Amino acid sequence: MKKRFKKIICACLFGAICSLPNYVIGQQFENTEESEPVNKKKPVKEKFLKKENVFVGGGLGGGFGNGAGMIQASPLIGYNVTESFQTALKVTYTYIYGTEGITAQRYSDHIVAGSLINRYVVWKGLFLQVEPEVMNRKDYSLQTNTLGVDELISKRINVFNLYIGGGAYLDFTSNSGGFLLLLYNLNQTENSFYRNPHIQAGFTVGF
Repeated sequence: MKKRFKKIICACLFGAICSLPNYVIGQQFENTEESEPVNKKKPVKEKFLKKENVFVGGGLGGGFGNGAGMIQASPLIGYNVTESFQTALKVTYTYIYGTEGITAQRYSDHIVAGSLINRYVVWKGLFLQVEPEVMNRKDYSLQTNTLGVDELISKRINVFNLYIGGGAYLDFTSNSGGFLLLLYNLNQTENSFYRNPHIQAGFTVGF
């Protein structure tokens, strides 16, 4: 009986020892599975501003005659917010010179203006536009001096203009074109540089 019991115990111990490596290997395999790092790709964030939506452009103009003249440059940089809506910052520099009619005095002025163009495309190349503008220029007036002679005097002032209107855009190539628009100043005063209506023309180049 004792010999048989010893044989049973030895057989159980032998079986347990034989099964131990399989259990350990199994445990190590499971631990390796759990500790293996998981590579998760982070979603790519869309850029708020896209380079392909940026455009630059501007306008050049001038005129001369009867001792007076004007030279103007108006570069701009803008962004296509959507397919139908564009916004752009424009800076306009204008140099004028001439002769005052009453006193025959020569005058000249460097006019600087900044405006924010907001343009909505209604259909194909046709668009509506709202453009607030702040302009710094000279305000001229006549003043009689102590000798009783009229003199042309000036002081610099700021003028606010609010243009509304519309126009059309024409494609020249796949990334460039020109525009023609008609604007009306809702805040027209005697200090406004342009008369109503105001017609503009220019070009744009995408990159």
